[in-house]
Amino acid sequence: MTEDEFALLLGAVLMVVFLVFKKIRENARIRAAARRREEEALRASALTLDELRKVSFVYQDAGGSISEREVSIDSVSSDCFTGHCYLRGEVRTFRFDRIVNEEVLILGTGEIMSSYAWEYRLISKFY
Repeated sequence: MTEDEFALLLGAVLMVVFLVFKKIRENARIRAAARRREEEALRASALTLDELRKVSFVYQDAGGSISEREVSIDSVSSDCFTGHCYLRGEVRTFRFDRIVNEEVLILGTGEIMSSYAWEYRLISKFY
């Protein structure tokens, strides 16, 4: 085997090793993300309805304005919720899909959870 052939073979082997390690790292990230989602769902299921109803989140209204809201929720539907907004000092309706950063702070516990997990738990506990 010549030096050039050896160099090509070595390069191919190193490329395969690199791709295998890249795939292993990617699979580890996927498993870790799934584990985090599962842990978050378990934590969310332990929260009471009263805890899920008092939240803070960043919200973008229909006009595009962004503000932080603290809300005490009175009612929930499949796409929105209604409750007392402490920023505006009145009852307001909010759409789930307008929550910015996809995070909600549970005021009673200080826990931050994804808006999707929170929405699911809130709706399931309301009905």
